[in-house]
Amino acid sequence: MLERAVRALGKTKVEIVSEKKSAFWKVWIASELKRKTSAPSTWIAQRLNMGAPQLVGVYVNRLHSELAQHPNPGYNAFISKHTE
Repeated sequence: MLERAVRALGKTKVEIVSEKKSAFWKVWIASELKRKTSAPSTWIAQRLNMGAPQLVGVYVNRLHSELAQHPNPGYNAFISKHTE
């Protein structure tokens, strides 16, 4: 699921390392990994270069709060297309 989502976004290993730890696309992927798999935050943080494992939960919770207040059709389209 991780590889498929990263590939669908056209991201590379260089971008995983160079982009912000809280880049929207990383958080989107992390959110779905947390929701649909048993992947621990440590694994997700390492694979997506998101910093400390605790930050994965912080970023995902922030995303869910933002989506509750302001739904994002782009997020929903991404999720349904690339993580199912």
